[in-house]
Amino acid sequence: MLTQKAFLRVEDRSTRRSCTLLLGMAAALAIQAECRGGTVAADSASDPAYGDGWQGLNEVVAAEMGMDNGGFGFLPWDFEVDEGFWEPLRCPYDRPHFIDTQPTQFNDLGAPAFALTNANIPYFGYTTIATRPFAQALAVGDQLSVDIDNPVMQKLAEFDSVGFIISLRSADGVERFGLYTTQGFNNDQWTIADSRGDETATGFTDEEGSAGFKFAFKLTGEEAYQLTITPHDGGAPLTFEGMLAKPGKGEISKIRFLMFGNGSGDGHNLPTGEREFYFGNLMIESSGSAAVQKPSDCNQDGSLDISDGVCLLGRLFAGGELPCEGSLDAPGTRALLDANGDASVNISDAVWVLGFLFSGLAPPALGTDCQNIDGCPDNATKCE
Repeated sequence: MLTQKAFLRVEDRSTRRSCTLLLGMAAALAIQAECRGGTVAADSASDPAYGDGWQGLNEVVAAEMGMDNGGFGFLPWDFEVDEGFWEPLRCPYDRPHFIDTQPTQFNDLGAPAFALTNANIPYFGYTTIATRPFAQALAVGDQLSVDIDNPVMQKLAEFDSVGFIISLRSADGVERFGLYTTQGFNNDQWTIADSRGDETATGFTDEEGSAGFKFAFKLTGEEAYQLTITPHDGGAPLTFEGMLAKPGKGEISKIRFLMFGNGSGDGHNLPTGEREFYFGNLMIESSGSAAVQKPSDCNQDGSLDISDGVCLLGRLFAGGELPCEGSLDAPGTRALLDANGDASVNISDAVWVLGFLFSGLAPPALGTDCQNIDGCPDNATKCE
């Protein structure tokens, strides 16, 4: 049986991204481009590439075989059949991946939209996966967004499992961040998987998600992120900040959509769209910033030493100008000064810096190399 735990294993590596835009497969010719700033990737189910349906690498059925790559800035879809499990004889659709061109009352994204479906058999963990690699990994300041419409979760049997996962992964397929919901866990809320583990509830339920929402993930530091969930029904956006799991293990290079259990159509024989997982309008936008900073460099002299611990203590207890954005809660300030990686800036971060310098303790959470930290000024000329 497949549950959310089977898919939320997070490990990666982290490196700096160049401004090279790969058009097509990774083995294709590379074209150098001044690509910082603006939209660097976009795709929707209305692209002509999907006019004859939705095809991808590692197809589940013969009709899905292909290399569809609509829009720009992405690599072809991959259906990862080695981890998928689908039964065509117990599904009212002829394939597990399809373009919904005539949406029902259950598809609030409108037509066309990408759609995942499944088999109407309980207990076997039937799973459908669609993965979209990026032509270039996310850089600090980039925002990845996609419109989501999940169905209300419905088990096919009392003790079955069901859920949906949005997973951000390295080129090697190791997860750095996950947003998932599984029936019976965290009151059916969408839940975050990051450096804190995989149990951080968002307060946003699968029922609320069934009206549609925008998933927007921004990389605010080499290992820091900001997630915004914006309901399509006009509800207030929900914003979360944290650190990626397993720092230093890899750039985010693909997004994976996964559904397990839940069945298909009406749960029996009719293709009603009631149990399908819909999404569309994938986009990666860059802020165009290139703010090089030394992690924990509070006094902005380009190095990390005792003066930075003293500087942080002064800002915490006496106030004064911060090196980045205007408050300790701002993403840039937090990314720069959060030495212990607990997603906040306080006295423990100053103690961490001093412990690293004088007691041989671990370095700051972002390491000691100069790197891009969005929301901070560029200190590249001083950074050592």
